[in-house]
Amino acid sequence: EPLREETALHSCRRLIENVAIFKNLPKNILQSIVKNLKFELYLPNDVIVKAGAQGDCMFFLSSGTVTVLTPTGKEICHLDDGAHFGEVALLVADQRRVASVIAIEVCEVYRLDRKDFRQCIDVNSELFAEIERIATERVERTVRIEEQHKRFMMRPNNLRGLRLKEKT
Repeated sequence: EPLREETALHSCRRLIENVAIFKNLPKNILQSIVKNLKFELYLPNDVIVKAGAQGDCMFFLSSGTVTVLTPTGKEICHLDDGAHFGEVALLVADQRRVASVIAIEVCEVYRLDRKDFRQCIDVNSELFAEIERIATERVERTVRIEEQHKRFMMRPNNLRGLRLKEKT
């Protein structure tokens, strides 16, 4: 049992260390975060995050592939082993999710809840400010993609499917 726990801690630590917002964390904070991770398993087509829903955690994708979609369903990207998403929810209370994340295949995911994260990191620190800056950039990118997609879809030559069928 202790060996299994140590192995899990090691693999989770690698997941977290690969995330830009956690790159320079002191070892004691990193260990504290790892101990607060919760394992979740998702099957293909399971919704992990729903756009517009209240966010209170972030996710680390240990294995599997997910698709990230704008609220209108436009695919932004695929994420796979080692990726992360939802970090804005760690920083901002009452933040709505800006994208949906859906499992494409079986996904092993670790969840970090906001309340646990805030117990690990001083919200007044430079470290917290840097994490906040990186997360904000990511949200702004998603919003830009969504706005571009809406503008594209409203162009006259893109109003597909609106032709009226003639009666015969």
